[in-house]
Amino acid sequence: MSTKGNGEAIKFIRQHAAYRGDGYIVREHPHYAPVVGEQGFVTSAGRFVGREEARQIAEAAEQLIPSEDNDGVAIVRQHPQLFSEDVW
Repeated sequence: MSTKGNGEAIKFIRQHAAYRGDGYIVREHPHYAPVVGEQGFVTSAGRFVGREEARQIAEAAEQLIPSEDNDGVAIVRQHPQLFSEDVW
C-alpha cells in the first residue's frame, strides 16, 4: 500500500460491493444479479463505503477514469456518486 510523505496510508477504492444491512458485505457479485442492500465500494483498508464517500476517496486517490463526450474530448463525469465505470 502506498503512503503519504507523513507515513499515513493512502486509501483507494478496491472493488464494488453491497452492504446487506445484516453485517455482511457482498463482494464481486455479478452485475446482472440483483443485490439487495446499500450499493457502494470496499476501500483498500477493507472498509465498506457508500457511493458518495467512495467518489470522494476515488477523487483524492486520482482513480477516476475520463470518458469521452460526443466530440471525442476526454471528460470526467460530474456526479456526486461513484459508479464502477468511473474507475474501471
